[in-house]
Amino acid sequence: MINLKISYMRKVTLKVKGMSCMGCAAKVKRAIEREMGKEVKVHLEDGKVEFLLENGNLEKILRSLEILGYPAEVEES
Repeated sequence: MINLKISYMRKVTLKVKGMSCMGCAAKVKRAIEREMGKEVKVHLEDGKVEFLLENGNLEKILRSLEILGYPAEVEES
């Protein structure tokens, strides 16, 4: 019997409020990576974060960022 695990990745872009320094950017990046975000790219000057989400929970990421003091919303493409 073959057990295939199917996973998918989707690209997510968030508009994040409150990021003003590299320390803020590092906190946001770590929070996203803890929740299964991959290839996280923080654009501090634009207040945006791009990442790939593999079988993760986007709502959980948004809650984690809110708790850290960085409210975010998904940017539609």
